[in-house]
This record gives sequence, structure tokens and C-alpha cells, in this order.
Amino acid sequence: PYGSSTYMWRSSPPLRAFDVWNMLKNASLESGSAPTYTPWTPMGAGTTLSVPSGGAKSGSRYLRAYTSVSGGSVYQDMTVPSVFGESYVFSVWARAASVSPSVSVVLWGLGGTNESTGTAVALSTSWKLISAPLDVVQSGHTSLRAQMYLPVGVNVDFDNMEVIQVANKKASFEDPNFVQNPLPWQ
Repeated sequence: PYGSSTYMWRSSPPLRAFDVWNMLKNASLESGSAPTYTPWTPMGAGTTLSVPSGGAKSGSRYLRAYTSVSGGSVYQDMTVPSVFGESYVFSVWARAASVSPSVSVVLWGLGGTNESTGTAVALSTSWKLISAPLDVVQSGHTSLRAQMYLPVGVNVDFDNMEVIQVANKKASFEDPNFVQNPLPWQ
């Protein structure tokens, strides 16, 4: 319907247009035979972490965090150089031992001029998905940080954490790798 030319993505060997993988380590706390929260790191003198089993969102284990100090959090750093125009999303399933405490999920670009975006959500005793997107506008980032800020005095559970890079928002058919080919494009 649009003329006699058809188009196809050129690559050899064949590649998917965009591969997605989780940049976090031990993201569902199922790594190893013994429960461990490494490389998740508590921040704040009164912040503690544990890895209970049973009742997880998926699998058998999840991360439980508690803080007795304001500003207490849990984080993981990833060595991911990022540049202007790239986009990432930090997602995590969370629930609380009691109803309505608020938790903030933040994705940081660190190095150069730091930047972050976050989402604050009131939790309940049921699992809830929380996401924080980061559209990189500063240059010089050498790493990303996935961080969850905790309410004081409440156990908060986390599972299935992930940080992924999302497809390039500037992708277009003007890309030089998008070439004429006799195979149909529909």
C-alpha cells in the first residue's frame, strides 16, 4: 500500500531490536543456598536487613528492611555509565507489616552532576508494584543507584527488584541501519 519498496532491519547475525536485562544483582534474593542480601546495603545506623523465606511475591525469599532512624534506606549501586537521552526504570514490589506507611523508591544517576527521580507510595500488607523512571539529562554518570527509603519503625518487604534500560525514545526509520529489502514489512 505504500509503494513497491519494503523495509527490514539489517543485522548479521540477527539481533533483537532491543535486549532487556535486569542490571541488579540478587534482585529476588534467591541467589545462593543460604539467604543473603548482598549486595543490597543498609544506609543509616539504625537500618537492618534480613532475608525471610515464605510469603515472597515470587520464589521463596524476599528482602525485609527496618529502620529506627529518619532517612534510613536500602540501596544497590551498579557500574553503568549513562549518557544524555538514555532512560532507565527501577521497579520493585513492596509491602509493609502494617497499613499505610509511605516508602520512596528512587533511581539515581551518580558521577558528574548527580540526578534522581523517585516515587513515594503508601503501602499496605499486600504486594504493590512501585516504579521510578530516570531520563538522563546530565552527563558524566559512572553508576546508577537503586534506593528504597524506609518509614521509621515498620518492617517493609521488597521482592523482584529490577533496573532496566528502556528503548531509545529517539529511534526512527531514518536510522542508516534501516535499509531497503525485498522482504515484506507490515
